[in-house]
Amino acid sequence: MVLRTDIRKIYIFAGVLSFILYFSGIFTGLYLQSASIGYTEQRMDSLRKRMENVQLEYMYLNAVETESSCNFLSILLDDASKEVYEIGKQLTEYQESNQNPAKSSELAAEYSLISVRAWVLNNYLNMRCNENKTTILYFYSVPCEGCREQGIVLDEIWQKYGGRIKIFVLNANSEETMVQLLAKTYNITSTPAMLIHEKTYYGVLGIDALDELVS
Repeated sequence: MVLRTDIRKIYIFAGVLSFILYFSGIFTGLYLQSASIGYTEQRMDSLRKRMENVQLEYMYLNAVETESSCNFLSILLDDASKEVYEIGKQLTEYQESNQNPAKSSELAAEYSLISVRAWVLNNYLNMRCNENKTTILYFYSVPCEGCREQGIVLDEIWQKYGGRIKIFVLNANSEETMVQLLAKTYNITSTPAMLIHEKTYYGVLGIDALDELVS
């Protein structure tokens, strides 16, 4: 039990650190390429502030009492979940319209990192605050036979259990460092794949099989 807790702490730290480094790197890249790709100073300032906010979050969580940090974590997770939803909607619209590939690629990278951040915050909340909500980490890819079908099943499960389960979605082909680290850690060799209760499941799980696992 102690070893598992230590491992989880390592993942949490790695997730937060990767998130910080990601935005640090993207900010540097935007600074160097802003003239050619047309990013505004306002956009660069926004990215800088997000990076600083993540650093402050991590410092605050390690400085306050458990009860206060649990409340703070819940707020952060709710905000991250809302952001994942909004970015996901935008990403879907760009991908379906096949317009502005550069913007679609940017949103895909942002979606991956925000999803990882939400998953890390959720794990931290479960560990530090004794939350016991079932968590599903779903890996898909494009193209992928069965991923769309699995997504529909996950939607049905989410509607059935509501706030009692948390579903986080990652593109297994994402080049983001933290996404690849998670894929390797949980041996994601094909898609669709899901991590449930620290165990990886491959292929399409029907509604009955998935219902049995999460219930």
